[in-house]
Amino acid sequence: GEWKPTPRGGAAGPWHGGWWLAIYGRNMGKKSADLNEILVGDVKCKRSVWLSSTSSACMVPRGMGVGLPVTVDTRKASASVEGKFTYEPPVVDSYHPRNGPPRGGFWVTISGRNFGHVDTQPVAYLAGRVCTENYWMSSKKVLCRAPPGVGGSSMLHTVDVTFEHAEHVQDMPRKLRAVVRGIVHARAGTVSAKKKDAAAPLLIDLTANNDPSGKALA
Repeated sequence: GEWKPTPRGGAAGPWHGGWWLAIYGRNMGKKSADLNEILVGDVKCKRSVWLSSTSSACMVPRGMGVGLPVTVDTRKASASVEGKFTYEPPVVDSYHPRNGPPRGGFWVTISGRNFGHVDTQPVAYLAGRVCTENYWMSSKKVLCRAPPGVGGSSMLHTVDVTFEHAEHVQDMPRKLRAVVRGIVHARAGTVSAKKKDAAAPLLIDLTANNDPSGKALA
């Protein structure tokens, strides 16, 4: 039967990029030179890699946005998956302690997610005042030294953290290739066109490496 992209699914991952997105489908070219580029939204992937006539991979660029398109440009055609890619922003879930001496100087641990898997040079603000020292600890933790005037009766009502760009680069995991092969086998049926049709439509869908931290890389 005719292969079609799945109506649900898609891919999402951290704003800092550097992780791999797999694009699978049919008629994606016969060799590496057939792939021109892959774009997330209107931004080129940090690396676009042709894997086979049924799959390619994109090292995701840094970005923000929900429901973005992913586009594959080959020498003969272009195709997009609309509205199925989302960047996950950094999120502050909690902070401790909730209060301290009015003179400041105490350490506050800010917990959350998507703070980056390398040092993203965070700058934290407690009740609108920038911390005197800021340290990235992990993708889930930032440490900052409270400035004067945010303790005492002026509880730390608001905590904000900004992050600088830091280069995230992950080797393409072997399991990503295996995932693509499994998906194509299960969903695409006979992917390569039996007739030599130069105008065969380029059809694509996408999936993400589900371990952007790289901990499970082989």
